[in-house]
Amino acid sequence: MTFLRSQLRQLRKFRLIFLLVIIPCIFYARDLLFPTQSQPQNTRRVERTQADIPHRAPVDRVKRIPRIRPPPSKKVPTHEWRSDGKVVVNPDAPHPIFELIRRGEEEWETKLKRASRTLSEAVIEYKRRYKRSPPKGFDDWYATVFIFVELSNSVCRWKYAQDHKVQLPDEYDFIHRDLEPFWGIDPSDLHDLQAAQEEIFDCYVLAKTLDKPTDVVKTTFEFPHLVKERALLRGADEIMDLLEPVEHLLPPFRILVSPHDNPNFLSDYFIKNATLEAAAASTCKYCLTHIKSQTQ
Repeated sequence: MTFLRSQLRQLRKFRLIFLLVIIPCIFYARDLLFPTQSQPQNTRRVERTQADIPHRAPVDRVKRIPRIRPPPSKKVPTHEWRSDGKVVVNPDAPHPIFELIRRGEEEWETKLKRASRTLSEAVIEYKRRYKRSPPKGFDDWYATVFIFVELSNSVCRWKYAQDHKVQLPDEYDFIHRDLEPFWGIDPSDLHDLQAAQEEIFDCYVLAKTLDKPTDVVKTTFEFPHLVKERALLRGADEIMDLLEPVEHLLPPFRILVSPHDNPNFLSDYFIKNATLEAAAASTCKYCLTHIKSQTQ
């Protein structure tokens, strides 16, 4: 009996130890292994309004980066362009050819935009530039490409210039400069001078009549065998080829041509100046005889 009683007392001790130590350890381990995700049911979440939040000064969380300005561009050095057409070169500037190209392109575009588009515009521009009316046949030269009507062996205005893509239909400076001295000489003197020059050696005459096309009608070569070889008449063939497209528009004419480089009739400053003054005055008061007498 005494042994049995002692065993029961020990069992009670172990039960107490189990209740006080082992069971709390089990609950602690459970909380570690399986943490709760929900709040206790007896708790209530309190929502805070904007009024409950104490006022705070605004905080600039983004640091402003100062604007970086590009460095001021350096002024490109240029050359000095003088009024006499010469240039004072700046060694630090780009090559002058680039500036010349740019200026040339701008002037070319401006000239194209200013070019005449109609016959009336071309006549006004011709009178403004050369202080005289356009020559006979000016309307045949200016033939329109938009209206193509044949009228009595002539064509409508602007066709030839447009068909041949003439970009500058108002430019006659070289032609005007070459013909201007002859406008100051009496036409009868010019006719006599031409007749006299046809008798000298080494020249030929191109002519067109009402019933015959343009052809060589006279030659005065010193060596006739050169005519057979057409060595000196090669220029005549080229002139006739040049006139062939517009020959039906040309009136009868007679041209004296020298195949050599040098002219057959020489002039000087005084004669040319006298003819230019007469041409500017729209008179032929300086006939060829008077001009010759001034130079003798």
